[in-house]
Amino acid sequence: MERRMTVVQALEERDLLMKRITKYTRQGCYVDLIGPGPGVTQGQKLSREEFAVRAQAALQRIRDLTARYDRLTEAILASNASAWLETSRGRMTVAAAVALRGRMRGSGPCGGMTDFEGRLIRQMRDQYEEARRARRPKGGFVQGNPKAQNRQAGKHTGKQAGKHTGAEAALRAGFSIVTAGQGKEEKLRLCDPLDILQRAEKMEEEREEFLMELETGIRISNATTYVTV
Repeated sequence: MERRMTVVQALEERDLLMKRITKYTRQGCYVDLIGPGPGVTQGQKLSREEFAVRAQAALQRIRDLTARYDRLTEAILASNASAWLETSRGRMTVAAAVALRGRMRGSGPCGGMTDFEGRLIRQMRDQYEEARRARRPKGGFVQGNPKAQNRQAGKHTGKQAGKHTGAEAALRAGFSIVTAGQGKEEKLRLCDPLDILQRAEKMEEEREEFLMELETGIRISNATTYVTV
């Protein structure tokens, strides 16, 4: 018998059906062993006729619940396709809003691959950190740091034993040497014309706000839209 309900109620019933179908499928017994003659089944201790009746009833119950689940799903999808939402990105059906929410959350069939905004934000931040680390001098040392100078001098002792180069003289004098073979320090600066960290922060806020907007709109629509199933 059909009855009228909100989409929220239909979703809740469908979730309950999923649990019941899973439970009955796991508990169902459709095959057993039985001895010769008018024996009973080994597992449930039933006659052949009783076992057949129970197996058929269990199978039919699962099929009936599955059919109900499918009818609810069909009604929900039809309702979502005809109900509309007003969002900051324009007017869209509830079905489109649900699909967009799933994409941005990475909960669709492609998983996190469709969370384009989230992946872009992470990439922007990662590139900034990589560039920030890369600007630090490699193989050099900081002016006025005797420990760093001594470590650098030790690395070159074996290669330049017996030689008195300009670099060694500068090392003994306590000068800063950053790049081998060059007598002056080369400094790298970040090239960040987009102010990428601030841009990433703003994009993340906009993403979270829009997801909340979608969630609120979908919930209101589901609570006020009726289906008959």
